[in-house]
This record gives sequence, C-alpha cells and structure tokens, in this order.
Amino acid sequence: MNYGFEIDPRDVLGLSSEASLAEIHEAFRAKSKKHHPDVGGDEWAFRMVTRSYEILSSQRVLHRFSAAERAEVAPDLIRPQPQSPNAGQATAQREGEWVRKGVEDAQLPADKLVDVELFTLRYELDSPLEFLQAPENRNLSCCMTLTWPSPERPEIDPKSKESAATLKVLVKLFGSMPRKSRAVSSWSRVTDGRFVGWLNYPTAIQAYQAFEYLHESLLAKGLGTKQRTREMFLSRDGLL
Repeated sequence: MNYGFEIDPRDVLGLSSEASLAEIHEAFRAKSKKHHPDVGGDEWAFRMVTRSYEILSSQRVLHRFSAAERAEVAPDLIRPQPQSPNAGQATAQREGEWVRKGVEDAQLPADKLVDVELFTLRYELDSPLEFLQAPENRNLSCCMTLTWPSPERPEIDPKSKESAATLKVLVKLFGSMPRKSRAVSSWSRVTDGRFVGWLNYPTAIQAYQAFEYLHESLLAKGLGTKQRTREMFLSRDGLL
C-alpha cells in the first residue's frame, strides 16, 4: 500500500494561497476537532492535517525573511521531510493493518478490566484527500468487540464468586448497548464464565462514541477497560 502521494496542504485545510496565519490556525483547529483520533477520527487524516498546518504556517512566517535568512533560520521547514507511516502510536501488525493502544484503566486490577477493540475495515486510498470525505463512503465495517476476562490473563478464574458478579454486570450493561448506542447489529455469548460480544456501527466516530458511553458505564460499576484501535485496509480493485 503506497502513501507516497503528492498533496497540496492548502487543499487539505481548505485554504487559498493568500490565507493569513490566523486563517491557517483556525482551519487547523476546525479540522483537528473532526479528525483527531481521540474523538474517533482517522489517524492518517489527522496526520495530514497536522503536517499541512506545519507547512503552511511555517511558510507564512518564513516569508518575512530573505532567502539567506530562511535557510539559516529553518532549513528543515524549507525542505520538509516525509513522515514515516509508523509515526505516532500506531504500529504495523502486518501489511494493510495498523493498531494503536487506547484507553487503559491501569489503576484497576486485571480481573476488573474488559478488553475492548475498535476495529474498522476501510477501503485502501486512491488519494489521501479521501480521508476528508464522508466516512460512510470509505468504511466497510466499524465494530466494537468486548472480551472478558482478557485472554492475556489466564490466571483469572472466571468461575470464582467475584468473577460471577463482574460477569453479571457486564452482561446487563452490554444488553442495553445496542439501543443506547444505536448499533446497527450486535451479538454476545457467555461460555464457561467468559464473555465475548460485538456491536457494529456505520462509522468509526459512532463506534468511538459508543465506546465512550461504555467506558463511563463500566467505571460507574467499578469496572474499566483496556482498549485498542485496529484498522485494516482493503484494495477497491480486489472487491470488484
């Protein structure tokens, strides 16, 4: 998958070539509110928005200097280097898949933490500007999966009395999630005291909003989450 696109930072931020520094900053703030990963936005989109802001604001400031002064003051801003796809918290698990860690209530014991994965299946990009389009047009699936106890903690006994109480709370809470979070579909199962369930949403933002509701509800019951976000990209050509 190739991310070596040529993009115009003015197109990303929706600005003209004559935009002032204040206009550049305001456009960056508006785009950040929409695309920041902490509110369920796309990490790649946010990275493009941030880089575009860096380039345009730097150009606007350095325009006040002579060519010789610009080279001395900020040579790296005159010749910006491309960012690695591994920049930030996201890590590549395998080709076409990215994972980043999210909310973890580390103050709670392991048997009180519910594993939550926000998984989004997306079309591979033909242009980076597609990230700024409506997510319904590029998302195939947005799913939130819950697992308790964590498969990474085999020492937790799901059949203990305390675990049974935790399971009861989780099952009841999950049962209210489809209606309260407006999930498109849902499924859950309890086997040998272990819970697994998923909820499906039309966009990544709605999935993240559902997670925020879930997280607040779990904390109110003395439980917490260990959350991560996983994204997988598929070629459009391969689906034709």
